[in-house]
Amino acid sequence: MKKKVKAQEGSILIMVVWIMATIGLLGAFYVAVSAAETKVAYNERDTTVAFFIAEAGIEKAINNLNSDPGRRTENLREELGEGYFVVSVTSGEQEHLGNGSWKFIGTVVINSIGYYKNCKREIRVELNTYYNGHNEENGRPKGKPKWNDNNSRPPWFSGPPSWYGGCGDYVYNINFWKEIYN
Repeated sequence: MKKKVKAQEGSILIMVVWIMATIGLLGAFYVAVSAAETKVAYNERDTTVAFFIAEAGIEKAINNLNSDPGRRTENLREELGEGYFVVSVTSGEQEHLGNGSWKFIGTVVINSIGYYKNCKREIRVELNTYYNGHNEENGRPKGKPKWNDNNSRPPWFSGPPSWYGGCGDYVYNINFWKEIYN
């Protein structure tokens, strides 16, 4: 009978070792998952900041267009805190009508890239122009073109993002839809 008792004592030791090893492996797994989740959270924060910096570049370009409709920029860079944006504005044909008036054919495309730490976000906006006044003289509209209207409407609507993977490879396409006011 003594032999059976000693055999059982050894099996309990083996079971305790297996249980401790399993608990140790689960603990290591949870530590690794927690570290990965923390890294994902920091990347998400950084990419959101980069997006808002790119959006600030869009607003800067629209403000420049409202003050000077004939102004086009390429690679305009401005620092914002720890990040910066690079903006370029291109358009179709334009014609100077005199007295500070311009006639635009086609749309204006604003491309803004926001950088923050190791992340990059790009916003591409297409603006359709319309004029403050619709009194036409000889087939040409009078007045200054208007690029943005915050008259109780959201300034832009976002389409679904295109995901290319990695921190900083997302492209957001935002289309500006404008109504003509009389």
